[in-house]
Amino acid sequence: MPFDNQPPRLDHRNGSGNLLSAIFTMVAGAALLVAGFIFSLVILSVIAVVALLVWAWFWWKTRALRNHLGKQMEQMQREQQRRTQDGPTKEGVTIDGEVIREDSGRQ
Repeated sequence: MPFDNQPPRLDHRNGSGNLLSAIFTMVAGAALLVAGFIFSLVILSVIAVVALLVWAWFWWKTRALRNHLGKQMEQMQREQQRRTQDGPTKEGVTIDGEVIREDSGRQ
């Protein structure tokens, strides 16, 4: 017989198990699935909290740099406004990267 060398199957159809073991297997599988889901939620929550703490620490440590850059940008904007209000300077007017000098003494 060619079917004699197959390994025995462990399910409730061939009589080696019963309905109670099948139900227990399904309940255990569902419990493991729920436990895995809860574990992954806990791990993701811990990762999110750690990432938030690292971001807050970095934000706190760079506050002096942000304040310095903000003051520097305000100063540059004031300087730019002053330059545009004064008009062209004696260095000349820059148009598209070309410098046009107004020299009254040379011709």
